[in-house]
Amino acid sequence: MNFIIKALDTVYTVFLFLMVARMFLSFSGNHYSSFYKFVYKYTEFILSPIRRKLPVTGMIDFSPLVALILLGVARGILAAFTIAVGSGEPSYFFYYIYYEFLNLLSSLILFLIILYFVKVLFKSWNKTYTPFYDTLNRITNFFSYRIEKYIPLKFRDRIDLITLAIFFLLLMIINGIRG
Repeated sequence: MNFIIKALDTVYTVFLFLMVARMFLSFSGNHYSSFYKFVYKYTEFILSPIRRKLPVTGMIDFSPLVALILLGVARGILAAFTIAVGSGEPSYFFYYIYYEFLNLLSSLILFLIILYFVKVLFKSWNKTYTPFYDTLNRITNFFSYRIEKYIPLKFRDRIDLITLAIFFLLLMIINGIRG
């Protein structure tokens, strides 16, 4: 059973390295090298269907992040199933699924914290409109609008900082539950 889990981890790690390589190579502008074509060939078959399902967010492509999250969840579920079958104890499956769910939730909240942190810093440093800031606004406004309803009017100009603080608290609570 350990062989199956190690194989799943190896496949996930290889795909993780291919995704990171693709992200860095996309910034380099050299899309004609044989290495880029190799990386593109082995990542596009997963990214393309995800990209079609995601909403357009401007200049940021979130399909690699979504692909890594989905592959991580699939890896966790298969590992939990393998451990439960190997141990003969079905309750382990639910324990590992619960643990993987908390890991996923923690990762998503950490990603949102990073987005809000970048947005707050960008807003304080750059006072002019940019497409990057517009993209950040489109992504983060989903949460800001829902929190804004419960904030008094005099604090609404600080909604991004308040949302950032709420996400920090959520992350601390989840990490406390996770142990």
